[in-house]
Formats: sequence, C-alpha cells, structure tokens
Amino acid sequence: MERLKVQDICKSFGGLTAVSNVSFQVEAGQIVSIIGPNGAGKTTVFNLLTGFYTCDAGSILLDGRPIENLPPSQYVKEGVARTFQNLRVFPAMTVLENVLIGYQSKIEYGWADAILRTPRLREQERAAREAAMEILERLKLSAFAGERCAGLPYGLQKKLEIARALVCSPRLLLLDEPAAGLNPQETAELADFVHGLPEQGFTILLIEHDMSLVMDISNYIYVMDYGRVISEGIPEQVQKDPKVIEAYIGQGGIRHASEG
Repeated sequence: MERLKVQDICKSFGGLTAVSNVSFQVEAGQIVSIIGPNGAGKTTVFNLLTGFYTCDAGSILLDGRPIENLPPSQYVKEGVARTFQNLRVFPAMTVLENVLIGYQSKIEYGWADAILRTPRLREQERAAREAAMEILERLKLSAFAGERCAGLPYGLQKKLEIARALVCSPRLLLLDEPAAGLNPQETAELADFVHGLPEQGFTILLIEHDMSLVMDISNYIYVMDYGRVISEGIPEQVQKDPKVIEAYIGQGGIRHASEG
C-alpha cells in the first residue's frame, strides 16, 4: 500500500530553485532513503512534507489524502512526525518530559478539565505516561527517564528525539540525518533499531549521509542532486549507478566514500 506519494513538488527561494519537479513514493512498512550531496535539496523536501515550507507546485498525498501546504502543527495530527539534523531537545527537562511533549497531539481535554483535574484529564495523563515509558523502553532509555537531558551523552539525546517522534504513533516517520555525530557503535545500535521499526507498524523516510547505514537498512533509495531526483532503485542498483558515482560520490564508489 502506498503510504506517501509526492508528485512534481517545486520550491524556489527568490531566483534560486531548491527543489524542481521532485516525485517519489514510500510504501507502507518500508524504509526509504533520500541521499545526495550537501545542498541537493533533501532537507527542503522534508520541510515541504511537514509544512515548514509551502510548495510552489506539486502534490503530497498521505494514504491518498492531500496534505501539502497545511499548517506545520497539523501534520502531526495527520500522522507525520519528524526529527531534525540538529538536536532539538529541551535540556532543562527530563527525558520523560521531553517524550511527553511529543504526545500532546493526542491529548483531548479542555481548560475546565485542567482546572478541576477531572477523571478525563487524569486518564489521559496516565495513558500519555504509559505510552512514553513504552517508547523509552524500546529505545533502552527508560533508565534515564528521570534525568535531565542536559546531562545525557549526545548519542542518547539523538535517540530521545526519535522517541519523542514515535510516541504519537505516526503513520510516517521522517528521520533527518539521525546518525550525524554518532560514533560507530552508536550508529550500529541506531541502525538495528530503525531496521526493526517497520515490524512495529512504522513507515520510515530517511535522509542520511552514512552510506553504510543507508545501504544496510533501506528498501529503496532516491538520489537527489541540484534539487532533482537523478536516480532511484534498490541499494544494489543505486550503488552501481554511474550518475550517482559521478554526481554524489566520485569515482571511489559509495562504500569507499562512507569510509572516508
């Protein structure tokens, strides 16, 4: 089943075209990666998929429903969650409190419930806490639930961002360079975790520069350069595509570039 279908989306900033007629699709239960050199337009695509930018043209369908150009806050309610290249955790808050922020889109009570501490409010708070702790256990972060984020190692903070995105049970999870800044062991642990997400009902769209990770966990890959998709296919096909080697990697090949 087609979870996401992107058709001919475009975005320009002044006279600069950042994304030009980009089309791709993501099947439900798959891990699909978008790769390309810096400035290729990958993060701009993510920003168009989540309402941070509006499309100049084109369409974005989630399970057949158009979602382009919605307000950013609406995308979580539609079932789209994301992480960012740079950490966006709240350092003064605890790990559990950070994850609970991601659950806010599921909270349905009014100001009267909050003032009176009604059973409805207490039940939703209980459900939120249980959901947050379940996600933390999946990521092996439950032991840190009461600790402030400022004291966590960088790798754990990256995993915390994923936990915060997952707690709202998105139909589509966008991961923007989740392995950036991680050491090899942390990257391997992250790869194992992300690889197992489709079995738990999640669909993943990934931007990543670590080609070993991309090749190991992706079902399908799209390659961007200068705002366009220049190649697509399963990892083995993309790895051998001369256009990819020339435009993105250089003559050394994909594996060689990931080792440099």
